[in-house]
Amino acid sequence: MKTNLHIHTTVSDGRNTVEEVVNIMHSAGIEMMSITDHDRLDANSKAKEIATRYGIRYLNGIEISVSANGLIESDTKDLSLHLLGYGFDLDSLESINRKMDIHKVDVALRLYHQLIRDGYVISYDPQSGILNRTLIARLLIQAKYASSLDEAFQSILDLNYSKYRIPKLDPNRAISMVHEAGGIVVWAHPHEIISGVTKMRIDHDQVESIVKQLKGFGLDGLEARYAKYDMDTISLLEDLASKYALCVTTGSDFHGKSDDEYSLLRSPVLEMGIQCNQL
Repeated sequence: MKTNLHIHTTVSDGRNTVEEVVNIMHSAGIEMMSITDHDRLDANSKAKEIATRYGIRYLNGIEISVSANGLIESDTKDLSLHLLGYGFDLDSLESINRKMDIHKVDVALRLYHQLIRDGYVISYDPQSGILNRTLIARLLIQAKYASSLDEAFQSILDLNYSKYRIPKLDPNRAISMVHEAGGIVVWAHPHEIISGVTKMRIDHDQVESIVKQLKGFGLDGLEARYAKYDMDTISLLEDLASKYALCVTTGSDFHGKSDDEYSLLRSPVLEMGIQCNQL
């Protein structure tokens, strides 16, 4: 079954709306899909409705940023990794997530108003999404205070406004949240961890070390069949999943921002489907 369980929309950092994304997946012959917007659940209801009309099997999804500090030895302090949640009860996870959003928005609003008091001429339109640090960084780029997300974070937000940083979720807590809502949790693109907004490649020994720790927290699977990886890397990750009795899932990390991302929708990796009895 041709599968893509790693997709983003305009609800987070994708270029296409929910409707457009489902149409794109249908045109690409996808038979099973999940929209996994960053820390957002909003796309799932509509996506499931449209996908079902096309005969596509749909799984509720989310991509959660969690702290990787302590999981890997590094001189960099602000490390994170991404966990994918699938198959959860939407109402249950929304209830848990809503409590976190209230705190995030409060901190982001205080940061936004402090920037304005400090002379930054930026303007937030609620139609552009939930206010958070990344959206504020994009406002700084639009107002020409920075040329990239990296610059906005490193030269402005992280340098002068670190007290407004929202601590990343602990991976143990994130996994528990999804399990409480009846879902499973998979480590996304396991050969990368994130520093700020930049992905950093890690070697296979480091991946296995993190897998051991996440397995102890209840991790259910690995996104071993990540369409951006070569077959040697995919094979190593499949072996690792087998070693630790983990599911294997498949995805392309589609954001709709480049021709390469559309090309990946034709990747034979997506034809490999998933190995996951829980789904």
